[in-house]
Amino acid sequence: MNHEPDLAPQTDNNQSVRRFFALLLMISGVFIVAAAGLCSLVFVAGSAIPVDGLWLVLIVGGIPAVIGLLLYKGGKILKEKNNTRQPPTT
Repeated sequence: MNHEPDLAPQTDNNQSVRRFFALLLMISGVFIVAAAGLCSLVFVAGSAIPVDGLWLVLIVGGIPAVIGLLLYKGGKILKEKNNTRQPPTT
């Protein structure tokens, strides 16, 4: 009797979980970038900020935007890794 575990269903499950988290990262990143951009736009348009005060907008809106872009890029890389893997043949 051969008591080796069947890894094919687990591999499909792992790919589904990886794809889910990749899409979750990408969607979260897009939302963070959009929120940071809209917040910066409202902050700039809502008040008369002198040119010297624009650094504050870049810090407050730029740091979350960079984090959102990194999340999006990480999700895209994770999704591409998922697409390049071939299922094992039995």
